[in-house]
Amino acid sequence: MIAAARTILARDLLDVWPRKIYYFPRSGKVLVKRLRKVNNDTIVLRERDYVEAARVMGGGNLTVLVRHVLPHLLPVVGAYAALSVGWAVLFESALGFLGAGVQEPAASIGSMLGAHLIYFRSDPALIAIPALFLGALVIAANLVGESLRAQTEER
Repeated sequence: MIAAARTILARDLLDVWPRKIYYFPRSGKVLVKRLRKVNNDTIVLRERDYVEAARVMGGGNLTVLVRHVLPHLLPVVGAYAALSVGWAVLFESALGFLGAGVQEPAASIGSMLGAHLIYFRSDPALIAIPALFLGALVIAANLVGESLRAQTEER
């Protein structure tokens, strides 16, 4: 009786999950760490001499933020955004592979991999080409993000 209830519950969850729930536990941790880094950089920039000089010269909070803090903070945020692109592409591909991503008229790397999986033995290029493109896209996004991050740490 309990095994039958577990089977029904698992089947019902699998029917609902791909369309309703998109929860990625790792993405929350990464986002919090990156927001803390940006917050810490903002606090450091707030204490710089040129920010204090702008305030002494009569600059309001918005003026100081837009002219003196944000230009130094944007490369950091841009680097983290570029690093997040790789994860976003992988998540979207995983959802597409499982059938929970974008639906059929739209194309997705993961849905291409999932749809052509049955042809792997007869034509491996149907799987290899999208998989290589996915890998190259993630590596390129990570290299761009890493180079931006390295440039911002030199300052």
